[in-house]
Amino acid sequence: MNINIKDLNKLSFEEALKKLEENVANLEKGDLGLEKSLKIYEEGVIYSKYCINKLDAAEKKVEELMSDKNGGIKTKPLDNIDTLENIADNDDNTKEV
Repeated sequence: MNINIKDLNKLSFEEALKKLEENVANLEKGDLGLEKSLKIYEEGVIYSKYCINKLDAAEKKVEELMSDKNGGIKTKPLDNIDTLENIADNDDNTKEV
């Protein structure tokens, strides 16, 4: 059950997430021995970190692609983006975020 770094880097986010979910399901069954549980948990941590890194990279890309009112590109932190509810509440929609 050793994870090869080269193989890990070939996985898509969705594939790594599926493997993480499988590990969690196996651990939740509770029928594994201690050693096997630790090994599966360790793999899960690796898949989790891989998924987090993929999400961080996607977040950075989205930030880079946010456009300003003039059609130019500028970064905008994701946690400052208005939700649809906030946009609906701002009738003039001219508020800078």
